[in-house]
Amino acid sequence: MKKENFAGIDVLRILAATLVCLFHIAFMNTKAPQSAAFAISGGTFDYEIIHPLTSIGWVGVQVFFVISGFVIFGSAKGSAAAFARGRVLRLYPAVWVCAPISLLLSFAFAAYPSSEALTRIARSVLLWPKGNWVDGVYWTLGIEIFFYFVVFILLALNVGRTIRWFCVILGTISSTYWLLQWGMQNQVEFPLLQQLPQLNSFGRYFELSLIPHGCYFAIGAVLYVLLCESGSRLLWLAIGYFTVGACVEIQATALAQGSNTQFQMNSLLAQTLWLLSVAVLILSVKFGDRLSKPLSKLRSRDLGSITYPLYLLHTTVGASLLFLSSKLGLNPWIALVLVLPSVVLISYLVHKYCEQRLKKAMTNVLDMTMKEFWVWKSQARYEQSK
Repeated sequence: MKKENFAGIDVLRILAATLVCLFHIAFMNTKAPQSAAFAISGGTFDYEIIHPLTSIGWVGVQVFFVISGFVIFGSAKGSAAAFARGRVLRLYPAVWVCAPISLLLSFAFAAYPSSEALTRIARSVLLWPKGNWVDGVYWTLGIEIFFYFVVFILLALNVGRTIRWFCVILGTISSTYWLLQWGMQNQVEFPLLQQLPQLNSFGRYFELSLIPHGCYFAIGAVLYVLLCESGSRLLWLAIGYFTVGACVEIQATALAQGSNTQFQMNSLLAQTLWLLSVAVLILSVKFGDRLSKPLSKLRSRDLGSITYPLYLLHTTVGASLLFLSSKLGLNPWIALVLVLPSVVLISYLVHKYCEQRLKKAMTNVLDMTMKEFWVWKSQARYEQSK
């Protein structure tokens, strides 16, 4: 696959990030008193008129999971060491820059007790799979890392060709789980889907098993096989099954989020947005050559590259800017129009002047370490052969 074919996916990334951003700073900032967005912004600027749309912005995370499945499957073509190197360089530099910023802002606005600062920053910079972190958005990174870890293990065992079947099995298990939940909901007297967070008492460990979100990774991976490699057309049936499971998961999330915020969310709209995003991904690949030139004028690659720091910073930085806007007496809508591009600009500056430089330094260290390791290993083999 040519690199240009990812241009449309870069645009999809920024759109998904915008949905998540609006969810936190234009919905959770007033509807979730327990959230960092509420604690930092002070609960100011209630954008009630757009809540039907912003309340389902969390579906951007499900879009990210599909993109991850697609991109990771495409990148798992070399050695396990090369794959791990690429993931480390992708994940850690941005976190090491963004986590301290989020910590300082959360600290300044007393978003959580100061006694938790050390453990939160440690878990965040290590990308520890279980929280608490400096920002709640880090919950998705542990799930991503567990997916990467399984792919890494398969590459290390030199069975990379089985990755596609692992994804098919994962998608089948995940989708079957959600269809069983949906079926049980229709057989019992209480809304089971709303009770999922309570029923799954082992909560986070269950998430890390990849069962709840595995259908999304599987859709992305199988789409790569079908669109970029030679895959059986029967795999479209698998994608159809995974899509049904994904839609049930979105319905469950809408019910759970609605219960937490006391707001009735439109699960059908969330499902529609997600399905449209998957369609955009497919069209971005099939017509990648035609889209590459017009999207390059929009600097789609730059937009895609800032998505990660934007995801990490939008809650704390966006809520802080909303608080400052309220103190300046700005109109709520003017404040929102100013805050959104400001968060994007700050994310761009962090990416260009901090993340990129740290990534370059880490690249040099990793390459030097790997080189010394292989020299040592070669010498050890030579000594043994004597």
